[in-house]
Amino acid sequence: MTLLGYISINWHGRALATREIVANLIGATTPEAGLKIRAALDEGIYPIGKKVTDEKLAALNLNYDKFQPRWNYSIGPK
Repeated sequence: MTLLGYISINWHGRALATREIVANLIGATTPEAGLKIRAALDEGIYPIGKKVTDEKLAALNLNYDKFQPRWNYSIGPK
């Protein structure tokens, strides 16, 4: 099972009324013995509409998944 699966099980049936509740439930998830998850709410303000140049995007080590590659990918180290 993926980490998201464990998180979904942990917050099943709970009211996700605030971002704080969501962050706390994610942080309280324990998927496997010895694995600890930390979550914190980032209240930073970030500009919208910023564009990434083609050069910067090409420099990323993107690994696309076979299933829905536009949605499922990982970014590897340089």
